[in-house]
Amino acid sequence: MLKLFKLQVTSIEFLIALIIFIFLILTLFTIQIKKINEFLEYYEDLTLLRDLDTIEVLLDIEGKPKDWNNSNFEVLGLRTNGKIDMKKVNYLKEIDYKDLKKYLLIKNEFCIKNFEVGNCSYENSQKIFVRKKIASILINNFSYLDEIKIIVWN
Repeated sequence: MLKLFKLQVTSIEFLIALIIFIFLILTLFTIQIKKINEFLEYYEDLTLLRDLDTIEVLLDIEGKPKDWNNSNFEVLGLRTNGKIDMKKVNYLKEIDYKDLKKYLLIKNEFCIKNFEVGNCSYENSQKIFVRKKIASILINNFSYLDEIKIIVWN
């Protein structure tokens, strides 16, 4: 009779230890899942910022060759003599959106709002990053300053 009682106590102790062990494992697993989700959200933000920077560089360089059009470009850029050239913007608009994303190595959706370049239907997006930039714009040998709005979202 005494041995039977010891076995019951041992099995109760074992069950309590097992429950504590499972609780600890589940707690650690939950913490790891939260950390992974935080990392994925951080990575998503970094890709959006990288794409935003890529489009800003597009607005800041001349491209190669300097007088490129939609069929002879090596590097896309919208500047001519330090000003955003609307001829280059129009050439950029003629490039298919999916191809443009591929050329610029952009993963997310984007829009250059002032020029209606890209996919400018971002109203139902979950995460939107916007950057505003003041730039000199050249239209038919006349230049003026304007605020350019770059929008990137997923």
